[in-house]
Amino acid sequence: MRRPVVFLHTGLCVVCGFLFCLLCRTGTAWAAPETVYTIDSSGSRMTVYAYRGGLFGRFGHDHTIAMQTFKGRVRITDGEFVPADMELVVETASLKTMDKISDADRIKIETTMHQEVLETVRFPEIRFQSITVVTDGRKTGERTVFIMGMLTLHGISRPTVIEATVTVTGIVLRAAGTFTLDQRDYGIKPVSVFGGAVKVKEELKLTFDIMARRGAG
Repeated sequence: MRRPVVFLHTGLCVVCGFLFCLLCRTGTAWAAPETVYTIDSSGSRMTVYAYRGGLFGRFGHDHTIAMQTFKGRVRITDGEFVPADMELVVETASLKTMDKISDADRIKIETTMHQEVLETVRFPEIRFQSITVVTDGRKTGERTVFIMGMLTLHGISRPTVIEATVTVTGIVLRAAGTFTLDQRDYGIKPVSVFGGAVKVKEELKLTFDIMARRGAG
C-alpha cells in the first residue's frame, strides 16, 4: 500500500490533533489587514486514488478520479500569513475517472460511483472549511502549513488535518499536498464484487495542487 506523506509519522498526528482540539475553541481571530485569494479551478488539480484489494485484488484495477468542478477562497493575514482560513466546495457530479479504459467501462464505473458510492443526487457537494491554520513560522518563500478543519462528505462532517506546502508569488497563491481518508468514516461502503474477493480498499489517497488568485473573484 502506498502511503502519503501527511500521515507517515504518528507523532505528527498526535501533535496536530492536540493543536486542533486546542485551537478550534477560539476559531480564527483577525488582528491585521488580510488578503483574499479566489481558487482558480482551471489552474488547479485535485485527484483521488482508489486502490484495489481483496483476496483477488491483483485481478482488479486501481482507479484515478479527477475532481473537475470546485470553487473556494483562501484568506491570509498580510505579512504574517496567519491567522488564515480556507473554504472549498466540490461538485460531486464533477468527479470523473481518468483511467485508460473503454467507454463502456467508463460509463459503468462512473454510474456506480455516482449512484451507489457517492449518492450524488442526495449529496451534491463535498465541503472543507478550515477552523485554524498553523505554519512553520516562515515569513516568505515556501511554507509548510497544517490546515485543521471540517470535511463534509456523503452528508457526514469529520475533523481533518491536512498538510500543505504553500507559496505566494505576486498575485498567485499555490497550495499542494496529499492526505488520506477512510470511506467508512463517511458512511461509504467500498465497492466490491464476487463477494468481496475483488474490492476497492477503504483508504483513499487524495492529492491537490490548488492555485488561487488575489481578489474576491
